[in-house]
Amino acid sequence: IPHRRSVSIILTVRNDRKGCRLALDSLIAQTRTPDEIVVLDAGSTDGTWELLQKYASTIPYLRIVSVPGANIAQGRNLATTQATGEIIAATDGGCSAEPKWLERIVRPFEEEPTTEFVAGAYRVSPHSLFESVVGLATMRGQLDPVDERTFNPSARSMAYTKEVWRRAGGWPEWVRFSEDTLFDLKMRKMGVNWKYAPTAIVHWRPRCTFNALARQFYHYGTGRGHTQIGAT
Repeated sequence: IPHRRSVSIILTVRNDRKGCRLALDSLIAQTRTPDEIVVLDAGSTDGTWELLQKYASTIPYLRIVSVPGANIAQGRNLATTQATGEIIAATDGGCSAEPKWLERIVRPFEEEPTTEFVAGAYRVSPHSLFESVVGLATMRGQLDPVDERTFNPSARSMAYTKEVWRRAGGWPEWVRFSEDTLFDLKMRKMGVNWKYAPTAIVHWRPRCTFNALARQFYHYGTGRGHTQIGAT
């Protein structure tokens, strides 16, 4: 019989009022209600923080924390530290989780208690032909099946035990980008009990302009150079 585990959802946001609303609306509509949602705001000035306060006034299991200037990895570490759940499920602002996302990404932990890390899945949710092409060209699993032996998930859809996060030393705060890839690689190096949950899906909108796409790849490129991911 599966053993029910306590679970916290974490996400970080900054100046993304629309994306924050999209994410929170999907998370409060989950078939499995989380024990808590912890949102780390990194110093929004566009009304995102005020929106979070409004949500928190009506959702008893939503906790919001403001840490201006925190980078993404710092935000995830702070949110994980604040979280009380045994299991941490991570996603991002701007993503929309399918209603059974949490139920499905937590299931491996409850069916096999030795599970330490679960890679979820994601799908593009394009609003234009350009976004469709960008999503199909840049996101694994959109055209070809994912090989779970080599698939390193984005932090927009993953879950891990708080204990394995501690053993890993947390998210790598010394990088601004590619922090989730480094975290994945640390998990693999540690040889953790890793599962893949292909039906635990969040939807994500690709970059909508050439300039935004160029900035994204610049950040990815500098992040990989800084971390030496893929270096020979």
